[in-house]
Amino acid sequence: MANQTQLYQQHNIEEYFIDKEPFYLEVADEIDIFEAAYAQRVPILLKGQTGSCKTRFVEYM
Repeated sequence: MANQTQLYQQHNIEEYFIDKEPFYLEVADEIDIFEAAYAQRVPILLKGQTGSCKTRFVEYM
């Protein structure tokens, strides 16, 4: 029992807190559409070219 292997790592959760809101510049009415879909619990699909800020939009929301 002296040779126990730790199968996980502990992380400080405070490292992952978002201190400031990510920058996102609204292009059209995508924020309103996303909020309406979220309120109705409707899934959405984000499509676009690489580098078209899909991830940044989700982080912002």
